[in-house]
Amino acid sequence: MFAALKRKAQAPVQSTDLTEGLQRALRNPAREEGVAGDGPREPIRQALSALDAALARLEEAGSLVRQAARPVIEAASETDPGQRALLAERFDDARQKIDTLLTDEDEPARPLLLAGAGRLTVQLAGASYIISPFPLSTAESGLDLPPPAEAFATHTEIADTLRRVETALERVARAMEVYSEDEAFLRTRLGG
Repeated sequence: MFAALKRKAQAPVQSTDLTEGLQRALRNPAREEGVAGDGPREPIRQALSALDAALARLEEAGSLVRQAARPVIEAASETDPGQRALLAERFDDARQKIDTLLTDEDEPARPLLLAGAGRLTVQLAGASYIISPFPLSTAESGLDLPPPAEAFATHTEIADTLRRVETALERVARAMEVYSEDEAFLRTRLGG
């Protein structure tokens, strides 16, 4: 028995060359094709695509809200009720265009901007990154820009509409700021 143990102790020990193992891992065909290395990055890329599209749609929405503000401002100084009614129609036309920004079924911003959308969760190494949705619509839950009920017949309605336009612009700007921060963070995770 002692002879067997003695032979094992005298057997040459094969050393493992760590650099050789590392080189083998780097030559792994699955890694070269992006199968092993890109798998975890794909959710980040999808989230970045949604964020890029959301930022573009929010920029369009901001432009449409500013267009909608012009007839409201004109109505504030207009004395003719007929002209104010026409300005109310122009406001309503511009306002309704906001609701058409997400009608395309293939729109990549839908997971973040569609009314009723849930949070977008991106799995990162050891953590989840959550991106909150922003309902891009003229509904109260979104930009809160209702149609003019009185066709701008009263200065009260005009003042209320101007206040809502200002609030809508602030909401768009805030959503763009948050999504820009989300995008910057995820880009660092993609690069690292």
